[in-house]
Amino acid sequence: MARAVTSVKVFAEYPQNGVAVYNLDASNGYPGELHEALQSKAADLGCDGLLIKSREGPTHSRGQAATGQLNDHRELVPGHISALCLVIAKE
Repeated sequence: MARAVTSVKVFAEYPQNGVAVYNLDASNGYPGELHEALQSKAADLGCDGLLIKSREGPTHSRGQAATGQLNDHRELVPGHISALCLVIAKE
């Protein structure tokens, strides 16, 4: 059942009574935007919390060295966050 976004906890480590029910991925944005998107999706799915598995911020990659251009051309590689959507087992 869907829940409020503010009720979705972000765990620093896997909780002892947690069960991973979904693997969520968000990409093509900045870390804050991606984190909000994951938390919103987890809330829609009824998850109790998120455990971030990997986080990659946007970076610049170099283009070809010999472009014939006067400026150094770089390409922005979008950020990516992967997380587990957790349900906390009630005792």
